[in-house]
Amino acid sequence: MKFVTPMWHPNIYPDGKVCISILHPPGVDKYNAMETADERWRPILGVEAILISVIAMLNEPNIASPANVDAAVQVCAPPVLSTGPCTSSVVLLPHHLLL
Repeated sequence: MKFVTPMWHPNIYPDGKVCISILHPPGVDKYNAMETADERWRPILGVEAILISVIAMLNEPNIASPANVDAAVQVCAPPVLSTGPCTSSVVLLPHHLLL
């Protein structure tokens, strides 16, 4: 899964690819002990389960295993109060996702 609109998120690579366990191939990853086989893709999981997982990831980033380290650092940093209006905003529309 890939966002075609630029996204600044700890679990989205700079090229837009989504890094989430449910999208990883089935089985055990010997290089990642934090991720169990139950968290990875299985044939029983459908599009609905994947989309719910992506929505949850967007709402609650996994900063323990970031795809974008700079975004993870920014999420962990204390908020900075701004004195001016927001200069940009991101609106995510359904056509911004590629499966």
